[in-house]
Amino acid sequence: MTVASPAVERGRGPDALLLVDDEEALVELLGLGLGRLGWRVFGFVEPGEALAAFRAAPAEFGAAVCDLSMPGMGGGDLAREILAVRPGLPIVLMSGYAGGRETA
Repeated sequence: MTVASPAVERGRGPDALLLVDDEEALVELLGLGLGRLGWRVFGFVEPGEALAAFRAAPAEFGAAVCDLSMPGMGGGDLAREILAVRPGLPIVLMSGYAGGRETA
């Protein structure tokens, strides 16, 4: 099944996106894709560094995408910290963890 991406509306709010995943390759891959959709992606592999960057300029970000399971600070904790600074910011939590599942 293919889902078409909606067109990115220019000039409507912040276009910076905070992207956080402890896997550098995923940050690079997702960053490329999201950049093609019109986002200015700020990618981090360290949640603490991402939070510091967000706190330095919270109004610049239009959304955040965070890995749910990261060492030190998970995506849920990071999302709570972000929302404490900027309530209502859209945040997507993602995970590639398939713990306990058997694969063929």
